[in-house]
Amino acid sequence: MTRLLLALSLLCAIAANAAAMPSGVARALDEAGIPAANVAIHVQAVDAAAPTLVINADRPLNPASVMKLVTAFAVLERLGPAFTWDTRVALDGTLRDGSLNGNLHLTGGGDPLLDVGRLWKLLARTRAAGITHINGDIVLDGSTLRLPPHDPAAFDNRPLRPYNSGPNGLQNFPVLSDEPVQNDRLVHGTLDSTPNTAFRVEVFGLTTCDISQHGEGERFLGFVDVTTDAAGHAAFAVFLENGLAPADDFLTATATDSSGNSSEFSRCAQQL
Repeated sequence: MTRLLLALSLLCAIAANAAAMPSGVARALDEAGIPAANVAIHVQAVDAAAPTLVINADRPLNPASVMKLVTAFAVLERLGPAFTWDTRVALDGTLRDGSLNGNLHLTGGGDPLLDVGRLWKLLARTRAAGITHINGDIVLDGSTLRLPPHDPAAFDNRPLRPYNSGPNGLQNFPVLSDEPVQNDRLVHGTLDSTPNTAFRVEVFGLTTCDISQHGEGERFLGFVDVTTDAAGHAAFAVFLENGLAPADDFLTATATDSSGNSSEFSRCAQQL
């Protein structure tokens, strides 16, 4: 009888812990204007027999960024924790006195963090290797991303949504201005991509920035359709119909073309 009472007491304690929303989480949800009823939580250690926190766990909801757990699991299982992406530089001519008489080839390996800053570092390493002039072309090899044709509208007939994008076709992300949002409503930025092409730029708000300094789409704020000029450049201003939320300390953005090729999220623009 004593063991039975202890077991029942333990189950009651687990149930009590599983039903209580942590005060810090409740406060953050309140500040972001998110009803607790719209949140599902299930917390359980991988070696535990029962969860420590369960709230609305059986309610179907949009998983949003939680889907990154699935991607991370697949990457760790297939590639391992020590895997790194390589961007290779090769040449097909002769190098003499710093001048390459031939073409310079850049072979991408799908590095998700190869942004403008890292590209400058790659350029510096190329110069340090002795290449200061190129008497030829710079050839971009994107064959790593060569996959079967992708229909971005097949899932829910919303081809311009970022979650429906396939390989992004080397689509560049926008650059948001570091200036504070004007009157909490207008976000400025620029996009450099394929010349004479239409894009949809979508802006999102978020509370904290990822360790990569790129954002996540926590809250959709607004969009604008732009077309790049002959040099592939476009300046834009996105009107935020509902303004910024109190929790929108950072902004991020994506750019998507008419074929559904969507960029990764842009670098965070701080709004504090």
